[in-house]
This record gives sequence, C-alpha cells and structure tokens, in this order.
Amino acid sequence: HELGTHFTIDAIQRDTETQVYESEDWSHPVYERYAPALSLAAGDALQWTCTWNNTRDKLVMPNKGSKDE
Repeated sequence: HELGTHFTIDAIQRDTETQVYESEDWSHPVYERYAPALSLAAGDALQWTCTWNNTRDKLVMPNKGSKDE
C-alpha cells in the first residue's frame, strides 16, 4: 500500500533463509519470473516482511485499500 517503503520475501529451506524478492515501489512492484522455478519442499516456507512509514496525522490500520496498511 502507498505508505509501504520496503517489501521482501525470504525462502526458508532446511533452516537456511534466502531472500528471493525485494521491492521498494508499492505502486509498481517488480514482477519476477524465476527460471528455474523456485522449488519448496514439505516443511519449507516463504516469509514476507513489509516496512512502511505513516506520514499521516492519523492511525493507519490493516485493510484492503491502498490508503490502508
């Protein structure tokens, strides 16, 4: 959403964490095509992290709109 400043996705495979995606543009995020395809086994996971900066004079709550977080 529009207050977003940084977004990452990490693959966690057998206790090893590897960043597989990163973007700093909320409105035009980088489209990634993985070749070879990212393969996850049973027990592996994807973890996403979003950083944002509330520059407004009100509380911003999670929701679906671009003005939300």
